[in-house]
Amino acid sequence: MPKRPRQHVLEDEARAAFAGLILPLGWVVRSVDDKDYGVDDEVEIFHEDQATGLKFYVQSKGTDKPESTVTMRLTHTQQNYFHSLDLPVLLARYHSVTKRTYVQWFHRFDPYPRAVSKTIRFSSDSELNPLTAAELRTEVEAFRVWHRGTMRWPVRLRVAATGSHTARDLELAVYEIVGSNRVLVVTKQPLGPPDQPTLEATIDSDTVRVAATIASHTTDGPPAWTDTVSSAVVGRRIVLGAALVLGTIGFGDKAAPLLEAYLCAAPFNVDLAEQAGNYFSDANRADCALRVAQHWLDRASTADELAPAILTLHSACVSLGRAEMGQLTAAGAMQKDLAEKSLTLKTSDHEMVAASAFLAAARCHFRKTGDWTSADGYFTRAVELDPSIAHQGDILAEVAGAAHEAGDYIRAGQLYSTAIELRPGDIRLLARRADSLLQQGRLTDAATQFRQYFERMTGPPETIWLLKSEIAGFLLRTGMKDGVRDTEAADRVLADRRISETPHQTRRRCLRAAGHDPLHSAAWAELGRGDLDIEEPRRAAAPLTIAALGDRRPEPWAVATATAVRAGAETLATWLAALGAYDFGEDFHLELRGFVAQASDASVIVEFAEGVDQDNGWVRRGE
Repeated sequence: MPKRPRQHVLEDEARAAFAGLILPLGWVVRSVDDKDYGVDDEVEIFHEDQATGLKFYVQSKGTDKPESTVTMRLTHTQQNYFHSLDLPVLLARYHSVTKRTYVQWFHRFDPYPRAVSKTIRFSSDSELNPLTAAELRTEVEAFRVWHRGTMRWPVRLRVAATGSHTARDLELAVYEIVGSNRVLVVTKQPLGPPDQPTLEATIDSDTVRVAATIASHTTDGPPAWTDTVSSAVVGRRIVLGAALVLGTIGFGDKAAPLLEAYLCAAPFNVDLAEQAGNYFSDANRADCALRVAQHWLDRASTADELAPAILTLHSACVSLGRAEMGQLTAAGAMQKDLAEKSLTLKTSDHEMVAASAFLAAARCHFRKTGDWTSADGYFTRAVELDPSIAHQGDILAEVAGAAHEAGDYIRAGQLYSTAIELRPGDIRLLARRADSLLQQGRLTDAATQFRQYFERMTGPPETIWLLKSEIAGFLLRTGMKDGVRDTEAADRVLADRRISETPHQTRRRCLRAAGHDPLHSAAWAELGRGDLDIEEPRRAAAPLTIAALGDRRPEPWAVATATAVRAGAETLATWLAALGAYDFGEDFHLELRGFVAQASDASVIVEFAEGVDQDNGWVRRGE
């Protein structure tokens, strides 16, 4: 009869020995059916016969070797598989000679192995017995907290050191760097509350290793390198490791202040500055990047020392959006200071560097509405230092857009004209220049430019340009003249209302006001409302459309849309609905529905509104 291989018998002995130490705790050990990948059993932890939901996997191996040192070898494939699992993996090594079982958590090793295989060594302290078996629960709880991200902040940092530095010295060094913060607190206690896990910093002569339960970071160097540097240097490496570990786990926003603290305490490093800038950007922590950049900018006394500030500040500016007004202001001021310091320190290509910084300062101010004057001034300085900027159509188009948004339509039109010459194939610029001409009151030129845009379009034009082109044509047909818009004069005429005024007199007053400013929203709104009052939706549709175009509230857009529907102007109504839904979302939907109750022919508007709802995927609110 064939004899069963010793290896198979040994594996059963190993699993039985492990189960014999676990089952007395009241825990459940289940066999994993498919063991080809190296996981033998699943253990579920119970407390007083109540399920806790805590589980972990076990990889058991036995050995008959008499050596005192117990080891286990893991292939690269096994390591990658263990990393992919949602549950922690306990490595159990059974020593048949002594009948003892030793355990180590796989995740306690560096998660990015450098070798194809890894040999795990089990010390005598890792023997599994009734006391240490009960401690397994604490590790599984910590693993789950890290994995789910449900920990209570700040997390704990425990330092253990051998060699020339004491744990106390390194604790003080870490505190000197991070101070009082809400992310990390140094502790001497090995265990904390389940919801406040611990980062373990282990320092020996050759490495600085910071480990969470599910990730770690190791800083290597020459033999005995930590013994040759100060505690402050090792402390910085501990802080950097903590930041990188937290970032790896998915807490980049929490880790960013630690990385900021490290960078502000570390020497200038161009390579690290670029990496840090990307890190801050990914973590959406431009505030940290700005503080680091300001720190380096203040400290820089040579051209080389200015480079990290340039890189970090660039990353911060790229990631900033319009909502961060305070940060945009700070970034713009820092870019200006960077440009001036670059000129003072005479960096390599200092004029180009300064020009780039002034252009970045302008961009920061572009995003700040109401500060176009400063932005244009910085742009002008950039062009003076680097005239090639004035020949880059994409930059000119960007600046033109900022000028248009700020209300400097003349400057926008000039910049768009130059951009069109430099980028004749970009027909979008034709529509944008047409819009700037319309906003200036140059109605004829605007209509001509819009016509050129439509003639060159190969696909469907954007709805906003169709609408504005129609408005330009309507104003010309109404008798509006080309000229500079005088909003103040229009306001005065519109306010000169008689106590008793006939509808005809109201209409004349509104048209006189529009004669001073063809796009005066209030004038056209009053005119359109008057036409609605006398049940003239056909005459009211165009005035109310012009009024809506100059108003950033959903209500005028809903009124104009409903009026166009009542007037039978289906195309105009479709344009207005598309733009209103895009700009205002469900607020536009609610305003349009609310207008139904005021209309005498509500059924027509209801039918149109239901079509808008269907197109935008909105829930029907009722008639």
